[in-house]
Amino acid sequence: MASGTQRENEFRRVLSGLTSSGADWHGLVMGALDAAIAQTGAAAAGVFTPGARDEQGGGSVDLVALRGEAGPDDAWLRAAAAAIPLVLARDDSAVAPAERGDEGAGYVILAPIALREGARAVLAVLVRGVDRVGAEEQRDCVMLASAVLTAADLRSAGESSAAEAARLATVMDVARVISGAVRFKEATIALCNTLAARFGCERVTLGWVRAHQAQTIAMSHADKVVRRLPLVRDIEGAMEEALDQDEDVVFPAGAGSRTITRGAEQLSAAHGPVAVVSLPLRVSEHGGLLVGAVTLERSADRAWAAAEVGALRMIMDLAAPMLLHHKRDDAWLGARLVESARRTAGAVVGPRHTIAKLGALIAVVGLAALVLIRVDHTVPASFAFSSPGQRVISVPFDAVLLEAPVMAGDEITAGRTVLARFETTDLRLEAASIRAERAAQERQATSARRGGDATTAAIHEAMVEEADARLALIDARIEGSTVLAPIDGVVLWGMPERLIGARLGQGEELYRVAPSLEAGGMLAEVRVPQRFVSTLEVGQRVRLAPAAYPDRHVEAVVERIAPAADENDPEGRFVVMARVAGAEDWMRSGMSGEARVAAGRRSLLSAWTSDLVDWVRLRLWL
Repeated sequence: MASGTQRENEFRRVLSGLTSSGADWHGLVMGALDAAIAQTGAAAAGVFTPGARDEQGGGSVDLVALRGEAGPDDAWLRAAAAAIPLVLARDDSAVAPAERGDEGAGYVILAPIALREGARAVLAVLVRGVDRVGAEEQRDCVMLASAVLTAADLRSAGESSAAEAARLATVMDVARVISGAVRFKEATIALCNTLAARFGCERVTLGWVRAHQAQTIAMSHADKVVRRLPLVRDIEGAMEEALDQDEDVVFPAGAGSRTITRGAEQLSAAHGPVAVVSLPLRVSEHGGLLVGAVTLERSADRAWAAAEVGALRMIMDLAAPMLLHHKRDDAWLGARLVESARRTAGAVVGPRHTIAKLGALIAVVGLAALVLIRVDHTVPASFAFSSPGQRVISVPFDAVLLEAPVMAGDEITAGRTVLARFETTDLRLEAASIRAERAAQERQATSARRGGDATTAAIHEAMVEEADARLALIDARIEGSTVLAPIDGVVLWGMPERLIGARLGQGEELYRVAPSLEAGGMLAEVRVPQRFVSTLEVGQRVRLAPAAYPDRHVEAVVERIAPAADENDPEGRFVVMARVAGAEDWMRSGMSGEARVAAGRRSLLSAWTSDLVDWVRLRLWL
């Protein structure tokens, strides 16, 4: 007779074979029932589905599959049917006596089966000759069989591609390792290690909700977790971000995503760069109870695809109730009694192949349309408005600011509008001192010439010239103490009135001015990703959509293309300057948004697959 471990391995092998076989849904159900009977030594097994609800709000259940030594009128089937509403309401497994008031007749082990499109069913297994403890020990096997039926139902829906098969295999592996674990800690570590291996992750971390916060309890390939480390704190921040939103958080996020990814972005920047996905663990009991979260990290060049996130979501939906079951089993007696009381209280309240031919015709017509229909191909980019001919008005010399009469937005006139005035008292005193010194040097030079000392006279004359130069510099500063507008235009930036009375250093920026829109027009500084540089040409049309006015589309024309990428841009984008056609009063320098650069006409197929083709060529050196 095979040992318990051998029987369990055989059970897992049989269940794995079910999802990899080509059997139809009914065959998969019957095979799973036979495997469950063989593993648990059960007398019979069946699958129920919820029936129609009556006018009073009650409901019935339908028996859709039956295996073993049982008939449709057996008492254990009625006992199972009576317990099914509770199992579906809790979305958790249960153990009930096979006959009301008679525990010697055996026990029925029930486990919910999640089906596609929100449908649900229940797997019921009848075991005899065991007490309640023995029946509880068989619960994990029944839950594993129900998980297999869930995976098999997905397969029966037509998802037979290699990617979907890998997803189902991953779901099976995770369900197997969690079900095979004896303790909660063992199950959490097994989950992290399996996910890391299956999805090629550098690190997988599991957090559990305690006191309304995610606390790390397991990490892949780590025996102990030190929560004080900055890495662990950042991971917990990413988990709480997913829990707060009750959504799967993916970084880098896809286009159009509204999910907040600040925590995931911080984790990637501080400990990467890495691609991050955080998924909350939900249990449908109590309306979707959040019990924890999982964060997966892998290299930044392997961004998380939607299919992978979908597979992870399925795994988390299966793993959450199983982990919660392990957690409850590991709890001390008092905690289990409280949880049991809480759950009990909650329960109280034409021609052949026509379709194939039609599909082929639609495919041919669609392919022809993709090849023959040509559309305008555009290059996506970002932009910011920039006023040409900008001037920076700075402090002409170290001095105290007396007056700054203009502010940002004021119009200015060249040579007439006063931008700033500076204190000149110190300069005038210094000039008076220099003049006195100059007069003294002139007298000494005259006296030396009269005495026939030409050398001394030359020295004093040189000092007189030096004093003249210093006076000229001071006079220039006094004249420049009143700063006038250098051009006709508008003040873009500057509020120095808050600095009146303060001593400013030479060169400090006071204002930034630019010609008016009528005089200078408006430029758009377009930043284009490197992979699109080969499509750029001077004279191309650019369509701009400012973020402040997304309903106003602005036309522009490319004037200059930078010969090198911007070194200060982390993405190494190229700057393209485009002249806006018809600048309007609502346009402001620095206003940004999205841009589309016209890059000729292409077929629909070429336009839609250009990014993929370029990526393949770059990776395969084609």
